[in-house]
Amino acid sequence: MNVLLRSGSKRTLALESHSHVLLFRYIKETRKSAIELVPKNEFIDKQYKQLSRSKSRSHGFLGLIEMNGDVFLCVITSKITVATPIDGESVNKIVDVEFHSLTNDVWDFLDLNSNGYPNIDNDLQNSDPSTSSSSSLHIPQHPCYELRKLLTDGSFFYSSNFDLTSTLQNRGIGNQRLSVDKFHTDYMWNSFMMEGILAYRDNLLENQRRILDNDQFLTTVIRGFAQTLEIYIKGIPSQLTIISKQSWKRAGTRFNVRGVDDDGNVANFVETEIIFNNLSKGQIYSFVQIRGSIPVFWEQDTALISPKVQITRSSQATQPTFEKHFENLKSKYGPIHCVNLRSATRSSEIELSNTYKKHFISMNDKSQNHDSFFFTDFDFHVETSKTYADATKILPLLQESFDEFGYFLYDCKRNTILREQVGAFRTNCLDCLDRTNVIQQVISLKALTDYLHSQKINDFTVIKECHSTL
Repeated sequence: MNVLLRSGSKRTLALESHSHVLLFRYIKETRKSAIELVPKNEFIDKQYKQLSRSKSRSHGFLGLIEMNGDVFLCVITSKITVATPIDGESVNKIVDVEFHSLTNDVWDFLDLNSNGYPNIDNDLQNSDPSTSSSSSLHIPQHPCYELRKLLTDGSFFYSSNFDLTSTLQNRGIGNQRLSVDKFHTDYMWNSFMMEGILAYRDNLLENQRRILDNDQFLTTVIRGFAQTLEIYIKGIPSQLTIISKQSWKRAGTRFNVRGVDDDGNVANFVETEIIFNNLSKGQIYSFVQIRGSIPVFWEQDTALISPKVQITRSSQATQPTFEKHFENLKSKYGPIHCVNLRSATRSSEIELSNTYKKHFISMNDKSQNHDSFFFTDFDFHVETSKTYADATKILPLLQESFDEFGYFLYDCKRNTILREQVGAFRTNCLDCLDRTNVIQQVISLKALTDYLHSQKINDFTVIKECHSTL
């Protein structure tokens, strides 16, 4: 994808794919961006110049954003492929992005340094002569500098050939057409940048929508982690992939954002999927689990060295939101088994744990179906005081749910779904970090071991070693 510019009174930016061109022009009178999709063979490019500072073509369009009164178009200019869950699917980590203004020519053709300021000497030698002037010496820091810094911190990923916001079970296996209509917006971290282009897409004919979807004009970005490791089973190579994605709906820094909001969204909500492409058996396995802050209204005073937990709303005011959170989970994952790792002895955690369980019991008492939600307390610090290896003591407490929830399994030779995962474990500690990481690893390894044993594969030392590095 090329980024082109037509300067002058009718300033226009163009994204050029292999078959079409998407044009953007800012209309001052309406303070909105006009968007137009035209076939490449109808595009007159004589007045356009290559705008991207990247030597290679852009890899995807992330949307539009207004900063300090100017509107900018964002494209991915550098990436690394980090995961290949199955054949035909790849996950890329964003390495660099560029922001190009629809409304201002100040930053055109400039090479920006790591702090968002132009490299003046280099720019005066390489920029368009008609735009170079002594004013280049006084160009301010690029307005999108901080956003660029965030997007390139190594935690943002995208895919150009499958829906990264969905699990393998939900998106299916085969020639699944990319469609924004099917994306889970909870995990689209650039959704606020895509509002204008999605509104434009809604007014297009079906064939034009497909062009936008298939030509990388609409790129969905998740925040989290992705990696594929090559492993061997009986000498045959296979791939083990982990994909974790965090919801943006209650995002924020540690301590400053805790608990639940009025819509039932919780802080640090992450969906993690393990995908095992078992080439020796011609099967694809997947297992999904989730984590998230305790869904009650609570906070911590960051001014204190040992911040205390404070419950900020009454039980009566909290219960409807608590239940909304779990109903949302149930509609997406099926039955939910809560695994609470908070301490039963630490004063800072006792009240919150008791509140969590109280709301859970109240919810279950009102529920007509008592097979939908389950709860297990596991005092992580007490149980693993000698060694983290003792974390496996939790497994007998979860066995019934392991048997009930299962995992997703697909037979590639017969193109048949052999089984589906029908429930999910929801794990939490205080901030859903270290303790949760350990237990989620134990849970996912247990599920994978169950699958391998079902296939009479008993020698999987390499898998254990690989999994422990994720």
